[in-house]
Amino acid sequence: MRFQLPDSLRSTDVQLLLTVKINDITESIARSVPVVLNKIDLQFLPEGGALVAGFASNIAFRAVDEFGKPAQVKGIIIDQHGKGAAAFDTYRYGMGQFTLTPEPGKSYYAKLTGRQGNDTIYLLPTPTATGMVMRCFQEGRMVRVMLEGNDDREFNVTIHLRERQLQSHKVRMKVGRSEIRIPTDSFPAGILRIRLQTLAGIPVAERRVFVRSERRMRVSLKTDKEKYLPRR
Repeated sequence: MRFQLPDSLRSTDVQLLLTVKINDITESIARSVPVVLNKIDLQFLPEGGALVAGFASNIAFRAVDEFGKPAQVKGIIIDQHGKGAAAFDTYRYGMGQFTLTPEPGKSYYAKLTGRQGNDTIYLLPTPTATGMVMRCFQEGRMVRVMLEGNDDREFNVTIHLRERQLQSHKVRMKVGRSEIRIPTDSFPAGILRIRLQTLAGIPVAERRVFVRSERRMRVSLKTDKEKYLPRR
């Protein structure tokens, strides 16, 4: 038995009721039918926390279906005039990332392609006219913090691990790019929280970086006898 579900269906709670009449006896059977509507929820997370017009940002995204399970999707990023600006595709577990340089005065949307493609569009976070973009790169035992923006003033960059502050750096930002190199030799393994904030302590951007400890534990043993006999 085959039947076509209506295009207007918006619920996954579908029940099939089958009625069979034999002579004067009527029997009915009801069964739930699993329905997947391909309703995709897309979440966009700019690295550092915000998009700033004129500066490139890495944007992570996560896609789940109507059941909250990871969905494999791909699509394009367009502006309000329908002009393409970037493309994206999931890597694994419904997650991925892409790079976007927003232009001043423009809004950006995501549109799915492939088998999930439909008329649904997803609004990306609105780019701000002024602000800071933070990007982090781990290179061996060093973390490079790249700061770009057009906010010309002093900031503090703080590094926390397990809610304990490890370092603090004062940075004088200029329009363009600044870079901070953070050696991690003395840091224990864990997740660093790198925060850019004003001198008054107001957060501007934040990034988390996992640091692996490459130090190995060395254990030395010293016995109180040169030779031992087997225990009886």
